[in-house]
Amino acid sequence: MVMTFFQPLKALATEPKEYLAAKQRQKVGTLSQKIVGGEKVSSSEKQWQVALVAAGSDDRLLSQFCSGSYLGSGFVLTAAHCVLGLSPDNFFVLSGTRNLSIGGDVSSVVKIVVHDAYNDSSLPPKVDIALLKIDPPQGLTGVGLANASVLESVAGKSIEVSGWGLTDPFRAQSKSEDLLKVYLPVQSNDSCNAIDAYNGAVTETMMCAGTAAGLSDSCLGDSGGPATIGTGSEQRLLGVVSFGEGCGAPKKYGIYTAVPYFIKWIGDKVSLN
Repeated sequence: MVMTFFQPLKALATEPKEYLAAKQRQKVGTLSQKIVGGEKVSSSEKQWQVALVAAGSDDRLLSQFCSGSYLGSGFVLTAAHCVLGLSPDNFFVLSGTRNLSIGGDVSSVVKIVVHDAYNDSSLPPKVDIALLKIDPPQGLTGVGLANASVLESVAGKSIEVSGWGLTDPFRAQSKSEDLLKVYLPVQSNDSCNAIDAYNGAVTETMMCAGTAAGLSDSCLGDSGGPATIGTGSEQRLLGVVSFGEGCGAPKKYGIYTAVPYFIKWIGDKVSLN
């Protein structure tokens, strides 16, 4: 998740915030078992979730900077701010493992497709969504997408958010080797646009989740990852981790790109590429 206090200098804007932070992290022996207030994902869950890992290092924990969701047909959905300014040879996609340091399949990135309307000149960033065309390993299956009717009725329901990001927003060394998940209630956009929350900045193509008290949330390094609704094989991708002021801060809910608004764009890009 993008955090304002990790905002890079404009001269470094070609590298996303997580990418810069990942290069500075130090591997530690003991890691907390939570995103920010969550739990470990079992080996049978979320086989379609992938890690984006910077090239040029043997340390995947250090080099993982964002997540993504495999859709099938060789395409991964992620956040635009994760990959804007990068070239395909800057990073690779790691799939088939819940632990960054154990096993998994490495896929090269063939093409990066950032939505033309992506805009990070204001926060939260608008239309924060991108596709990666990859060489997928055999047997990798995709996650289904939630439709507009699900989004319309989701306020108050619980979604599941997962990633390998920081478990403590104030410790760069708190990154998790294991894929972790947290359950969060979806808030109405009206609540998120309150003066003491995001003061009108949340648009209809975004959704937000969390509690007014904060505590549980996605965090730096979780960007681009999934927010899903449903369980087991019925899980559907509803959101992409995009932005938040801090992690787990009171009334600073996590902001997600609302996937149902972009189903046509996804379909068009997949068919053309």
